[in-house]
Amino acid sequence: MSNTFCHDHTCGMRKNSIICFLILLSACFEPDLQRSIYLSDDEFPELPRYSEWGYNTFGAFVDRQPFISNDAETPIKVVEEPGRTAFRFTGQRGLVNYGTGEPFAISFVFPDLQPETYDHLMLLHNSSWDLASEDTDVIFTEGFARDTLEVLNGNLKFKRAQYLLVDQKAEQVILSGVFEFQAIRNGIPITVSNGRFDVGVADHNFYRY
Repeated sequence: MSNTFCHDHTCGMRKNSIICFLILLSACFEPDLQRSIYLSDDEFPELPRYSEWGYNTFGAFVDRQPFISNDAETPIKVVEEPGRTAFRFTGQRGLVNYGTGEPFAISFVFPDLQPETYDHLMLLHNSSWDLASEDTDVIFTEGFARDTLEVLNGNLKFKRAQYLLVDQKAEQVILSGVFEFQAIRNGIPITVSNGRFDVGVADHNFYRY
């Protein structure tokens, strides 16, 4: 894993004062930073466009079905436990319109990653993870079924980790990136493609066991 970290947080503050201002404008000064702002992708309108503005959205194709965030679920929950950390993306699969579809989640579980607070997620900036590594788990959760996949190939990249600032105070770490992989689920091959995420993590969705 490669990463970059601003030890005194000054580079994050310089970059993100502008970021925060634009986010608040685009949200019409909505005080709730946990809300989602969904903008469709021009090439794949079933998915949200890739962004780095803290829009709290994600999306991917699971084979030919879209899997996207929705307003009913917190888009991401980060769970740190001894020896590993899970990034759980929860939303809907197989939609007709945004806001419909079946509940579905994909979890990426990475070894040797133990952030003590959400601020430590800044270490993920410009890092890539091999999803086919034997120490990494990818899990589908659908209804009461929870399946750990046999990943054949693929990766997840945190292209950017940055602070969202409000009145020069860090309120969230915004994680933006992409993912794709091929896997076997219960003997059936699947492809997850065009994955993208732009999500905020703070005290409300960071858990430490």
